[in-house]
Amino acid sequence: MKEKKNERCLRSCLLLGLAILLVGCGVSTEGTSVLQMPAESGSRTASGENTESEAVDADTMMEGNPVETTVILTHTMPESSELHRAALYFKDTLENISGGSMTVDIYADDSLGNIDDVNYFMNDTIDMRFGTGPVQAIPRIAYFPLIQDISIECMWEAMQPGTPIWELTSQQAEDAGALFLGVFPATPRLLTSNQPITSVDDMKELKLRTFSNTIEAQIWQAFGMETTALPIRQVSLALKEGVVDAEENPISVIEAYRFYENQKYVIRTDHRYYMDAVWMSQNFFRSLPEEQQNWILEAVNQMLDQYDVDHSIEYEQQVQTELEEKGVEFLDFPDSEKQKMRELVGPVIEEYFGKKAMTELWDAFVASVDHVY
Repeated sequence: MKEKKNERCLRSCLLLGLAILLVGCGVSTEGTSVLQMPAESGSRTASGENTESEAVDADTMMEGNPVETTVILTHTMPESSELHRAALYFKDTLENISGGSMTVDIYADDSLGNIDDVNYFMNDTIDMRFGTGPVQAIPRIAYFPLIQDISIECMWEAMQPGTPIWELTSQQAEDAGALFLGVFPATPRLLTSNQPITSVDDMKELKLRTFSNTIEAQIWQAFGMETTALPIRQVSLALKEGVVDAEENPISVIEAYRFYENQKYVIRTDHRYYMDAVWMSQNFFRSLPEEQQNWILEAVNQMLDQYDVDHSIEYEQQVQTELEEKGVEFLDFPDSEKQKMRELVGPVIEEYFGKKAMTELWDAFVASVDHVY
């Protein structure tokens, strides 16, 4: 099974390599990772105050009185979501590993901060976040399937630790005051609608909800759709009242926000791949004693091992079965129509982000696949 995935990934990358003019700019991975730097003196306690290094020295830790630390963790999804269950797993794991000296306060559904706030680490508002982060690499990589046929296995493997894409993402995160600690398995974004869609022509004149009025809207408008930008919490009502006819999201979001209650069809367009990642404040992490830093990294690793690719596949299959039992129909979208989508919007995406920037990112992506295989 692994060999088949690898072959599929390599074929996809080879095809894209022929389709895009590469300029060979490469990616620099020089410099020391923040994870390799010594911890700075001082740590934030459960009360939010900073303690001096003397308060967390080795003698104190050996006496069985480790400093108590609270980690503020946020994410965008509702408490009923799979991502929140992963957050709870991390919380339980870290609190157990630390013997209760570290606790995790989870703020789900953007109840603290929001998805647009790229400064949440810079201003020390939060300590940790699951979801999108303050980087350009991951969101842009997500558009690759709209430029050429990229398997989801290839996308996942390219994001493994030690690859050029990983190093690039880590550097961008550090520049924004964050640490990139890991990534959950990539999942395809799907189109939902109240009418069957099996071709690009079927999309024409449908009203689609988009997250923004930028490149996302331009993509769907290229397929003949009318777009309306709405916050995620307004989508269900908009679908119910006919303000929009369709929306697009990973199956986890479709389930968590119950969009299926007002949509009859889920279409497997697989037009983009979504990846939630694990981010932490640089300042917060470096303020901790080395032992607590290691506990956090161990808890993250255990969580990502639990919520791995196999778990993701099993979860998505389970959700599909549950939605089908509720009357939702899943439709395959022909490969020939996916290719039409790429032909229509591939140039639009490259123009929006810049040919040079996307080519550099693709160079790193190809090098990442070579690194893995």
